[in-house]
Amino acid sequence: MVKKWAVDLDGVITANPSAMSWLIYHLLKNENQNEVYILSWRDGSDKTRKAETINDLLGFGISYTELIMAPRKFKTMRLSAFWKIATIKKMEIDIWLDDDFKIYTRDLGIDIERLLPNVMKIYI
Repeated sequence: MVKKWAVDLDGVITANPSAMSWLIYHLLKNENQNEVYILSWRDGSDKTRKAETINDLLGFGISYTELIMAPRKFKTMRLSAFWKIATIKKMEIDIWLDDDFKIYTRDLGIDIERLLPNVMKIYI
């Protein structure tokens, strides 16, 4: 059964690139039938920033199904959070690795359990 994974870039992959490279490599092995999406609220409309992000992932040795970057630079963290949540929902992600769940709930007052009840959330 195919599982869709969303892995945050900054604070997750960047926190331990070697470990995340190993994990994602094994998630993507053919017999596991997973899809791994790298999700970042870095500004994907900025071509320089997008190229930098792709180079970062190459340098870290990170494989992935697709890189999903924010469509623009958001003015607030709250807008960024809602973009990320909407993207997770739209893509029908099964498992989400992120380091910002506490910020979403504690600081921004976003109930991610209510918004994404069927997504397993792994705090890294």
